Amino acid sequence: MADVPLDADGRINAHAKCVGCDYNLRGLDRGAVCPECGVAVEDSIQGDFLQFADAAWVKGLASSMTWAFTTLGLTLIFALAFNDLRFGSFSEQLGSVVVFILLMSAPLVCALVACLKFSAPEPNARTPNPSPDWRATARLFAKLFV
Repeated sequence: MADVPLDADGRINAHAKCVGCDYNLRGLDRGAVCPECGVAVEDSIQGDFLQFADAAWVKGLASSMTWAFTTLGLTLIFALAFNDLRFGSFSEQLGSVVVFILLMSAPLVCALVACLKFSAPEPNARTPNPSPDWRATARLFAKLFV
């Protein structure tokens, strides 16, 4: 709700909900705070865009994408490298499986780091996280292994 109409006095002239408590902010000044919960009216009408988010958190999101693409690259490289290995006797096969597991652990660690960074909650979020979801599960799983 980035473009909220204002009246001649600079007050909100439309139904706009507070991001903290859903209070109707109509009639309040743009620089005021919500009378119910104290959240700045400006926070509620600026919209939920990344440009208003915490800069360090946005950099963490970008970093998570770097980790995700690294995961894809390593998986492709290691899968192609493993494809060139030839199977021979049982001991060679066992050695190949061990090599495969070691090779694929690097992309797995990268994937876990990407999940951990991507699922980090915004530190200054205006709306609380309502309930645990897949992000909380991913963070817990990543913390166990990273």
